[in-house]
Amino acid sequence: MAAQLRIPHQLFDLSSASKPPKAFIESLRKLSTRRSNTLISWAYYNKLPHDALHIRGQINGVGKWHFARQLHFSEDIEIGARRMASLTKRAQKVDRELSDPFWDLGEEGFQEYIDTTQLRSIPAGYRMTDMFIWEHRVGNWNHPHIVESDVTFDTYQLYGSRRMIRLMLSVPEIDRVQLSLFREIINCGEPSLLEYPLNGHTWAPPRYDRPLSSYQRGKTAVELELEQLKKEKAALTEELTKLRSLTKTGSSD
Repeated sequence: MAAQLRIPHQLFDLSSASKPPKAFIESLRKLSTRRSNTLISWAYYNKLPHDALHIRGQINGVGKWHFARQLHFSEDIEIGARRMASLTKRAQKVDRELSDPFWDLGEEGFQEYIDTTQLRSIPAGYRMTDMFIWEHRVGNWNHPHIVESDVTFDTYQLYGSRRMIRLMLSVPEIDRVQLSLFREIINCGEPSLLEYPLNGHTWAPPRYDRPLSSYQRGKTAVELELEQLKKEKAALTEELTKLRSLTKTGSSD
């Protein structure tokens, strides 16, 4: 992709990168209470020109129906404090039922967050999952990523404005879940980039013959029944193949 567009592309091997000095880490800590990756930040500082312009696009998750897609299709999309705790990046690595006491402390923290920010007092038309990514992921997670590069050069967030976020949230959910918004942005800017897969997936045109819930986790009773029928069919086919093989052997004898 970089070669096609004649864009200089440089990789940093962080496994062998030098560690940043203590004073540099302290400077980052003063700029953000939550740190991102100090190794990347130090690599930027040492290896890239300080008069460069850095453009980032992390807030685009707002336009992807991000948290709603992680829910089971039978769940209430207007999530509460306990479910919020289980949707954070670190929590996704925890294999525990939501009823487990493990989530009590997280629920307490997010309930305080909801009460303090009055998160429930949202305008009509906004999903709680959308507000969660806007207020929590964009507000809390995005900031240290800006800081890690902003100490070296000017860093700008493509989608970092209230107007852009509102525009992304105005796109129909069935299009957001299929990344149709970003497909159209790429198509308007540089259509040839759609030939490159994204995280192993091709940029397929949007389709509107499936319900929104089918993009969420879980399977319906009909889907489970069809899977069982396919397994039974495969088992019968295997048995039939064996019987035919035995019949042919018996005939040759």
